[in-house]
Amino acid sequence: MTTQNDLYKRKVIPNWRDLGLFKKSYTRLEMPIKLEKEQLEKKLTELPREQLLEIYSEIYKLININSLKKMFIKYNQISLRKNI
Repeated sequence: MTTQNDLYKRKVIPNWRDLGLFKKSYTRLEMPIKLEKEQLEKKLTELPREQLLEIYSEIYKLININSLKKMFIKYNQISLRKNI
C-alpha cells in the first residue's frame, strides 16, 4: 500500500477514509511482494474481503503464467549449457 500514485498499475482504495487511513492510498499492483509480519511496525487497516479479492484478481492479471513458464524453460536451458 502506498500514498504515491504514479498511474502505473496502482489501484485506488476508494474507502480509504472509512478504513482510518490519513491519506488517499493505493495498492501497488506493479510490484507484488511478500512481507513478513515481523517487518510491519503496526497494522494500519484491513481491507474488506471484496476489495482484497479484487486486488488479487488485478495481480493475477499482471502475472502471465505462460510468460513465467517460458522464462523458466529459458533459464534452465542456459543453466544446463553452462554446466556442460
